[in-house]
Amino acid sequence: MLDSQRLEFVTRHFWDLRRIRWVPVQLALILAVAGRRMSHLSVGVARALLGAFLLLTIGFYWWATVAIRRRYGAVQPAPGEGNRMMKHPVIAAAWIVYLASLTLRPLFKHSDTLSSVAMLAVVLVAFLSTILDRTNIPRRRIADAIGMIVLFGAGTVISNIFDGAAVISLAGLVWFSLSLYDFQLLRRTFGEARG
Repeated sequence: MLDSQRLEFVTRHFWDLRRIRWVPVQLALILAVAGRRMSHLSVGVARALLGAFLLLTIGFYWWATVAIRRRYGAVQPAPGEGNRMMKHPVIAAAWIVYLASLTLRPLFKHSDTLSSVAMLAVVLVAFLSTILDRTNIPRRRIADAIGMIVLFGAGTVISNIFDGAAVISLAGLVWFSLSLYDFQLLRRTFGEARG
């Protein structure tokens, strides 16, 4: 890749290459399986843990944002760049499914299936926004496609064997892995572009 192509890739995808800022949430999802063992906690302790988690998440997000800005600078997205992929027909269809599931939910007595459909649509949009974006480099698109296959393939098997907490842990692990990959890609691409 030429230096100009590296810089264009980094600047165009600077915002989504920084998924590493959500590490506390990703780790909390990974540890969801352990949550069943914590059911004996009192309400006060649970609230204290939740407050500490929120403070940790906000603090880490702020610290990571400042550290990345200090190391790599700041990038202002071009007008309309953030919504560019929303015009893709597959992503628009996933959003329509999401909105339809939210709209139809009050009409059904048992809306667990519609909630699952809504969650599935949001996860699909997150993956497909990277996979279908032709401005992403091929290896990043492949990494997200592998993550999507692992999540939906293994997630289906895990949900049949274990409970929902195992699937949530798998989702956290996939998100964490892709965040680390993106951060390494940002560092390597930015470093190569600087020469």
